[in-house]
Order: sequence, then C-alpha cells, then structure tokens
Amino acid sequence: MQGLRKSEIGRVETVSVEGALQIRLLGECDIYTAPTVQEHLRALLDCGATRIIFDLEHVTFLDSSVLRIFLDARQATRPGGEVVLLCRPGFVRRLLTLLELDKIVRIRTPEEWRDQIAAIN
Repeated sequence: MQGLRKSEIGRVETVSVEGALQIRLLGECDIYTAPTVQEHLRALLDCGATRIIFDLEHVTFLDSSVLRIFLDARQATRPGGEVVLLCRPGFVRRLLTLLELDKIVRIRTPEEWRDQIAAIN
C-alpha cells in the first residue's frame, strides 16, 4: 500500500442521510475493502433493512469482489426490498451500466434519489 495517497485507499462507513442508513464507499474499493463492505451490509440486514443504499459518489475504483457484494445484497433483501447505488455520471456509472447492473439494482444520482423519495413521501 506504500505510494498510495490516503484518499485512494478504500474506506467504508455507514452513515445516516435524511433518516436513511447508507453504506458509503470511498477511494479504491477492492478485495481488501470487500470484507468491510460485507460487514456493513450484514449489519444492515441483521437490523431488518429492506432497502440497501450504497453511496459510491467518492469511489475511484471498484473490483469484482465489491461488485459481487452488490449482487449478494440484492439476493439478501426481502421481498419488496431493493438495492440502490448512488453515483454520478463517470467511470463508476459507466462500469455499472456496462456490466448491466442497472437491470438488477437501481442506479441513481444522489439528487435523483432524493427527488424520488420526496415524491413517495
């Protein structure tokens, strides 16, 4: 890991945004970050969460081990549940679309998601 700037090393945190818990990923998220992402996901599922939101706005790299967790999250949500990936247009969004994850989970910008939730409420 020598030579990487601190901002490039993957980090994971669970945060509350407007009353909804989100798993926020930052920096380079790869096989070394995946176990932590899995722990955060498990904690939300154990609390009964039916909507799993991953904030990818500050991700600079994703590998297949983290992408697999998004698919695992979709399988683990209860009927009527959903997985939402928040990201802006750019590298991460192109990758998710190229892999056709947009056919399995919701991919939205943070603003689109806020507008969608506001319309429901």
